[in-house]
Amino acid sequence: MRAYRRGIKRGKYVRKGQVIGYVGSTGMSTGSHLHFGLYRGSRAINPFSVIKVTKSRLTGKTKKEFLKYVENYKKEFELALTKMPKPRKWESFEYVVNLDTKRLQSVSK
Repeated sequence: MRAYRRGIKRGKYVRKGQVIGYVGSTGMSTGSHLHFGLYRGSRAINPFSVIKVTKSRLTGKTKKEFLKYVENYKKEFELALTKMPKPRKWESFEYVVNLDTKRLQSVSK
């Protein structure tokens, strides 16, 4: 760790996704990382036994609207894939598909 975020101290409560510190990287490291450990006293405990994440599920009308939205995108993808010209081995593949909720626009570079 290079530094803790201002205001973060031992015993301070933090939220999921909150920045608690900053990591640095030396020339010998493959990537900066942070180890998260949870302790009760001096004994390590499993964070998943303590930290509960509420997961919401789609139901009823909201779920139907979402599935309809997904189906529309599936159709747009299939349409784009069928209209896309097949590239030849010696040609570069530069085909852009812009998905819009109202219409599908295909643009070749």
